Amino acid sequence: SGLVSTYTELLTGGEVLLLPISRQIVRSAADLRATFNLKTPDAIHAAIAISSGCQYLIANDNSFRRLSDIEVIILDDLIGNSDDD
Repeated sequence: SGLVSTYTELLTGGEVLLLPISRQIVRSAADLRATFNLKTPDAIHAAIAISSGCQYLIANDNSFRRLSDIEVIILDDLIGNSDDD
């Protein structure tokens, strides 16, 4: 499907870097979770992206829109899908 192709291109089209989850990341994630009401895995994802200096956080969960320390790109916005259709 188009969504699978989009994910595949995003995840394999550039350099993917895997980073460890440090105590500092856990603390930052806890702060993000409490401040922005993110789910724990989402807060960890965001904390790693922010702390490593990522320019964008790419996701398909609108809850990431609450973040203010990183630009968030929502995949559905890019490909024109919407749950409202």
